[in-house]
Amino acid sequence: MPKRELQAAPVDPGAMPHINTSEIPKHVQFSLAQAAYNAIQQDLQRPEFQEGFRRWKAEREAKGLA
Repeated sequence: MPKRELQAAPVDPGAMPHINTSEIPKHVQFSLAQAAYNAIQQDLQRPEFQEGFRRWKAEREAKGLA
């Protein structure tokens, strides 16, 4: 399978819904946070993710943002 460069999709800030997080029950907040954490942990194990992260970090350092 050929490698593809991942890019963020452009977002129109005016089209984004407002979410009042204080209205989300704590147990749902915890479940969402746990799911996000698990997904990030899995991604961090993938070599292509690590390569992309190193490239992103080097670009930030070159711009003096690190």
